[in-house]
Amino acid sequence: MQKVPNKEIKVMNEKEPPRLSHIPLRVDNDMSVGAGVKVEEKSDVLLTLLNPNELERLKSDLPKDQTPLWLYWSDFAGKWLRLGKSRKTLKSIRDALHFILRHTDLKTIESFNSPSRVEDELLRLKEERGMEGSTYNSYRKNINSYFIWLEKQEYIKENKIRKVSKAKERINEQFTPSEAEVKKVISYIYGTGKTALEKTRNTLFILILITTGARLCEMLDLREEDFSLVKKQIVINGRKQKGKPRRYPVSQKITDAYESYEYWKKRCGRAEETKLFVSLSKRSGWTEKGVRNLLRKLRQDLGFRVQC
Repeated sequence: MQKVPNKEIKVMNEKEPPRLSHIPLRVDNDMSVGAGVKVEEKSDVLLTLLNPNELERLKSDLPKDQTPLWLYWSDFAGKWLRLGKSRKTLKSIRDALHFILRHTDLKTIESFNSPSRVEDELLRLKEERGMEGSTYNSYRKNINSYFIWLEKQEYIKENKIRKVSKAKERINEQFTPSEAEVKKVISYIYGTGKTALEKTRNTLFILILITTGARLCEMLDLREEDFSLVKKQIVINGRKQKGKPRRYPVSQKITDAYESYEYWKKRCGRAEETKLFVSLSKRSGWTEKGVRNLLRKLRQDLGFRVQC
């Protein structure tokens, strides 16, 4: 480990060694901690950051005398869950770190010592993958959450992710397509080789998304009871704004799409499910991955850039 001048060392007590900027001191020879190998609660996937194959591959490329980014993950995730914090947020942090490990050279805690290097890697990913500013900022925010904890636990002296610049976000990345564009999208959906259940679900999803501008998590949280044919409205229970419900009137086009979708849900034996949007293969509702696949196809084939 690199020696640091005494003036930079923060001594906690006589028994405990100093902890330095982004240089963890409690480093074990076994680099599998937080990597899905030695985790006490093996049943919870959120406690692992890497599977065994990923671990072996990354360990082989790890710079000598540096600390794996994943070393303290199981401690971080375990503490997060014991405090009763959001599993969804924890998954977002996990996904962000996993994404960074897979697609950048930032494999160690020490590699995050340079804010400019981290910023350059995020900007490269943003440009290569066509990320919006909000997506870039989400990655930055989730990585920062992990390093805030490392700093709080005094594994590192200073969290330098705070110095990574945020990207500019458009005031409103959601746009309102024209009637012709909506018809084009619906025609595209019905022209795919999907089942009738999937086609009617995807159509209803897009129409509600355009009307409400709801976030992805809000869309996937919608339940049958949130859609009222009698009142001609849909209720979005917001994740932000203190969770206040937002009510939107529904057009005849949305009503027709809903009735068609409900018909096929009943035909497929899915009418009893509480989630509005169902998955074809799962009973737990449509997944975020499935929605993003749909939006990606619409973007690639039609240039339809609705964000949620």
